[in-house]
Amino acid sequence: GQYPPPEPVDEREAWITRLWKATKLYFAESFAHPLILMMYAGTAIGAFGMACSMYMGLYFTYYLNFDLQDMANYFQIQILMILVIKFPIGWVIDRKIHPMKTMFYSQLLLLPLPWLTFMIADYKIGSMVVSSYMVWVAINLYQFPITQFNSLSGYPLITKLCPAEQFGQFSSANAMVGSVIRIGALTIGASFTGWMTFKFGEYGNGISYLW
Repeated sequence: GQYPPPEPVDEREAWITRLWKATKLYFAESFAHPLILMMYAGTAIGAFGMACSMYMGLYFTYYLNFDLQDMANYFQIQILMILVIKFPIGWVIDRKIHPMKTMFYSQLLLLPLPWLTFMIADYKIGSMVVSSYMVWVAINLYQFPITQFNSLSGYPLITKLCPAEQFGQFSSANAMVGSVIRIGALTIGASFTGWMTFKFGEYGNGISYLW
């Protein structure tokens, strides 16, 4: 098709003025609607909560004496299972259930996880002994399909919440919030875990789950 010629511009503002106006417009539009702000808050909380995740492996290996090879063997199997279930989960979110619902219910089901982790120990049921490693495997088997629902819901949800013509703008604002929060959270989280290990030894790494 044909487009009309652009209107003549008599005078062009200085680049710093244009940058300032564009920045003000970006923040005025991107941080105005309450629903969008709640989406940013969810991203920020997620970034903050993951700040101590790197120390959880130390809890398993140093405090519970898990073997790294055993953990690697399990995760190899779990990755294969994820490859199998990812497509049907994505289809369900895309065709059957609104991603806001799957996000909400998966978050609810993930709430007990940090507390379940504190239950990892050897258990004796009659004459049968359930090792702490098997309890850890059982917890992982519970959480990994729910985690897939949760993570796969995020992509279609943001496309439904944000205006289509400004999707890149709102996506960048959401990513920016998560990145800024993550910078501070990593520093504070490392200090928190360091203080916990100073007080409780290697068990302090497990307190990262409270974070």
